[in-house]
Amino acid sequence: MTYGLGCVLALCMITLCNTQCNVENVQHIGHNSHNHNLYQEDMKGCMKNGVMHEVGASWNDNCLRCTCHGDVIECCATDLIPVSTDARCETIRDVNCKNRLVRKDDNSQSCEADSWMA
Repeated sequence: MTYGLGCVLALCMITLCNTQCNVENVQHIGHNSHNHNLYQEDMKGCMKNGVMHEVGASWNDNCLRCTCHGDVIECCATDLIPVSTDARCETIRDVNCKNRLVRKDDNSQSCEADSWMA
């Protein structure tokens, strides 16, 4: 029983280490006579693509799940990414942000993934 639990914990740690995320610093915006933006310290959130998001808020952006942490915005992949060592295969993403592994010469033919990353 202990061995099984250890395997599950190891698998969770490997998955967390492989998560595809990126972190962006929040831009500090000053106020001057040509730019009537608020100072960053006056804002209560993160500006992304012209939209203000409150600290702690999450939203979807181009197949990524983003979260405002105040001083940074973290965006992570929303679907597993297939990994293949077969040079004849490539990953494509459909309009619903689902990744598929297909043949480069014929996208209607699926390939087998060696593994999947979060």
